[in-house]
Amino acid sequence: MCHIVTSRFVDCVNQLKDQSVISSYRSFAQSVDVSPQSLNEILKKKRNVSVDLIAQSAERYHINVQYLYTGIGEPFINPNQEVIDLDSELSSSITYVPIAAQAGYGGQIHNAVMEKDLPTFSLPGYEHKMGEHCCFDIAGDSMEPSLFSGDKVVCSLVDQDSWQAKIKDGLVYIIVTEDSIYAKRVCNDIKLNHTLELLSDNTYYKPFSLAISEIKEIWQVELTISMFNASPKSIKTGVYDQVEGLKTMLASQTETIQTLNMTIERLCKSSRSRN
Repeated sequence: MCHIVTSRFVDCVNQLKDQSVISSYRSFAQSVDVSPQSLNEILKKKRNVSVDLIAQSAERYHINVQYLYTGIGEPFINPNQEVIDLDSELSSSITYVPIAAQAGYGGQIHNAVMEKDLPTFSLPGYEHKMGEHCCFDIAGDSMEPSLFSGDKVVCSLVDQDSWQAKIKDGLVYIIVTEDSIYAKRVCNDIKLNHTLELLSDNTYYKPFSLAISEIKEIWQVELTISMFNASPKSIKTGVYDQVEGLKTMLASQTETIQTLNMTIERLCKSSRSRN
């Protein structure tokens, strides 16, 4: 599917052609170091425009990068206006909060010194270059088999004014409080009780509720980064399946024992009544 950024880029190129700034699409392709075939596929919206092509086009033809990515402003800027630096504005767009920093993260939100000390990185794709993104380490087994300890999750910030409308039941979020950071599936009960119910995928852990007054930030999980496992079948998933099988067997045995106890108790009562 063609991305909205590509659609805006195509509109800008068409404007350059209509205004005779470029004599042809081929000449435009040559001027920005892209093959005419590749540009043709972009113009037909069969492929998305790359960040490198946007940078080349913005530099040569003063295309407004802010307009391409946000739709804000005019398609073209005056050469004398400040030009957005793609490297600084778009490359380091994801803040990484490692395990070592998570203990104090909730109490230091908006602390400029802490934010400066946290590392940042970038990922390909427009979706990670728009809005505010953060990457958190996963610790513990409460979200297995969806998330394992050591995994990393890339998340987008959910604006606090939109929590009630935008937080969807069943999706996974990072919930930040003063003292803790939780990775959980969520049941949105803000409208009725001003709470969120947090659920683990690992059934060993019981659901619990948090009042929204206790929550500092909510991040929606969009991407996981995991260690590659060369085995054709995930060892983690295999172990999880075995554990789940044992839990089912134990639950069944517990139910059988309870039934036997009830039967023995009835027999004892019957025997005492006959005597």
